[in-house]
Amino acid sequence: MSTSAHQSALGVGHEVLYFVFSELAGQEPDAIFARLDDHLKFLSQLSSDGILVMGGPLETAEGANSGNGIYVVRAESLAAAEQIVARDPLHQSGIRIPRVNRWNRKKDWSTLPGPGERPWSS
Repeated sequence: MSTSAHQSALGVGHEVLYFVFSELAGQEPDAIFARLDDHLKFLSQLSSDGILVMGGPLETAEGANSGNGIYVVRAESLAAAEQIVARDPLHQSGIRIPRVNRWNRKKDWSTLPGPGERPWSS
């Protein structure tokens, strides 16, 4: 189902986005610094293009650099989001591995769908 079709099924109170968990591929957290400038330029361009919604680094419980990050992108489909994310220099270099999920961001909490109104339920 395309994002626009899924959006219609969810209703106007939702926005279909793509949540990216960008996880270290076994390296030490400081490994990201080898491509961090390129990664930040990539995200800056996505932001300028209206694709990047939000994002940032994740820390450990102690507040240290975990080497992992998250970001949210707009795309027409999961496949399109995966293509965008594959261009991230941290993913191209193998320093991080991306996991992309469709995220149905609920924008309007004033009404809640009933059981028969949920497009993902049977």
